[in-house]
Amino acid sequence: PGGEYIDFYMPTLVLSGIPVTSYNYSWYYNSNYTGQTSQSISVSTPGSYSVIFDNYNANCQANDIRNVLIIPSISAGAASQNPTTCINTAMPQITHSTANANGIGSATGLPPGVSASWSNNTISINGTPTSIGTFNYSIPLTGVCGSASATGTISVLPKNTVSAASSSPVVCINTPISTITHNTTVATGIGAASGLPAGVSASWSSNTIYISGTPTASGTFNYSIPLTGGCGNTNATGTIVVLSNTVSAASSSPSLVSNTPLTAIKHTVTGASAMGSASGLPP
Repeated sequence: PGGEYIDFYMPTLVLSGIPVTSYNYSWYYNSNYTGQTSQSISVSTPGSYSVIFDNYNANCQANDIRNVLIIPSISAGAASQNPTTCINTAMPQITHSTANANGIGSATGLPPGVSASWSNNTISINGTPTSIGTFNYSIPLTGVCGSASATGTISVLPKNTVSAASSSPVVCINTPISTITHNTTVATGIGAASGLPAGVSASWSSNTIYISGTPTASGTFNYSIPLTGGCGNTNATGTIVVLSNTVSAASSSPSLVSNTPLTAIKHTVTGASAMGSASGLPP
């Protein structure tokens, strides 16, 4: 004994450098006798293996021991999620569990604004993506044995946008309004509008919201129309003012002689701020 060594041919351990002389073998795993007595054994579990070999049948009686430590390979689990998120919005955290690693190398493929860190056998991916697209990332593990990378996908979508109203009309009750429009991007439609006057409704087509109708109620109406599809919570907003002028009947309908003073006739009005030129009054 003296020139012998253990070769590892996965999954077999072989004691090499043995002379032609016959030997006896005793294999141990983590200091526990395995019961195996051949020159080579098959292994499937990482750990400390040793073999005691001897020859007391030959002219030269001797024994010796050889050891080998089998270290498990590094590995990474699947992503906890493959999120779809909005640009410039903090994304939900992604994690990967790791085994037998001692850290990570430089990540590739993450969107700008997103980074990866490693602690306690876990990779954590966090941040606020600042570019749109589909990002297939890879994060190499570092460790003693083997090579492995954590991989996954992050999808970043643009946010919905909407323009200001084309007008903020002031109209009379029971009079059709001129169509109000809002231009949109990314969105695929609209939800239920709120705040529009009775008789007025909204529709969406080809990236444009159209508001039209004949208001049947008076007041100041601040409306909100949510966009659907795309990414993010975005609403089209604006104001419609509906006026309702009323005038009462004459306080009297007098009959009098020419050149006789007229007792004032009154009409009560609401909603008006002035009056125009009267017609039909006697000279």
